[in-house]
Amino acid sequence: MDIADIVRVVEVASKYGLTRVKLTGGEPLLRKDLLQIIGEIKKVDGIGEVSLVTNGTFIESQLGALKEVSRVNVSLHTTREAVFEKITGKNLHSKVVRGIKKLVEMKIPVKVNMTVIKNLNEDEVPDMIALAKELKTDLQIIEYHSNKMSDSLNFDISAIQQWLEQHSHKTSELRDNRRRKFKVEGVNVTLVRPRFNPDFCKHCHRLRVTPDGKFKPCLLREDNHVDFDVKRVENVEKAMLDAIQKKEPFFKGD
Repeated sequence: MDIADIVRVVEVASKYGLTRVKLTGGEPLLRKDLLQIIGEIKKVDGIGEVSLVTNGTFIESQLGALKEVSRVNVSLHTTREAVFEKITGKNLHSKVVRGIKKLVEMKIPVKVNMTVIKNLNEDEVPDMIALAKELKTDLQIIEYHSNKMSDSLNFDISAIQQWLEQHSHKTSELRDNRRRKFKVEGVNVTLVRPRFNPDFCKHCHRLRVTPDGKFKPCLLREDNHVDFDVKRVENVEKAMLDAIQKKEPFFKGD
């Protein structure tokens, strides 16, 4: 989608109460028109926040755009360069860390996203908390999820939650999505548990848009996307309402 397409979707959604936009990926920092995209979204009536998720490898080349967002989530799943290269295929750990430091220097709020992956980084939570403390960022620990429940990368993070509960000197719950939040060694740590979690699904209020112009009602499903003609406002609006109707919990519980 080009800038006008993206803004058209945001304008339609804002009519129905959308106030926050998050640019994710793919990798949003690959967009050479990112600064213009952010600027045009911020002009839409009712939009109070534009945030962004990035793998961090292009932070230094996109600082002009990033200074315009409310906050940035940076995917950094490990403290170890060898593990980083195994996960991403690139030896760019130090470059990502350098980019995070630049954002912090610019007073941009940063949250490090750590996805826990079986047999790769499940033992690194204390080290990641220490790194977040050093970098002066928050930390978000995410349970690996895919639409294949038998995926060999899945790791049940119940033990990590127990460890956080034991080592936290303050716990709370985020009001809008019921995610658990901990304070460990002075670091704000959020826990995201999407797998087999009816509570996560029940409180999901997000509607995602794919880069090729489809509404994605559910994080964990790929079979109910709603296609639309992005050039026509009435088509975007109808598709969005259809997608909302299709939005139902993936894990429903008892």
